[in-house]
Amino acid sequence: MKDTASCINLMQLQPRCWATITDVCTDPCDAARLMGLGICAGRRVQMLKGGDPLILQVYNSRIGLSARLARHVQVVAQREADQAA
Repeated sequence: MKDTASCINLMQLQPRCWATITDVCTDPCDAARLMGLGICAGRRVQMLKGGDPLILQVYNSRIGLSARLARHVQVVAQREADQAA
C-alpha cells in the first residue's frame, strides 16, 4: 500500500531530482499515450527541467511532457542517497 502523504504530482518534483511513479490518474487515452512514453507505475524518472513543457529522463531518453498531463502523474521523490542508485 502506497503512502499517499509522500506522493506529489510530477509538476511538484524539483529539477535534477529522481522519483518513482506511483500512479497515473487520467482518462484511458492519455494513460495509454503516457504508457507509450514509458510513464507508468513503478517507473523511475528524473526531472531535468520544470515548466510547461517539463523535461523528464525516462531510461536513456528525454521526454517533453505538458503540464496538463504531468498533473495526473503521482510520484514519490527519492531521497538523495537513493538518487545515485
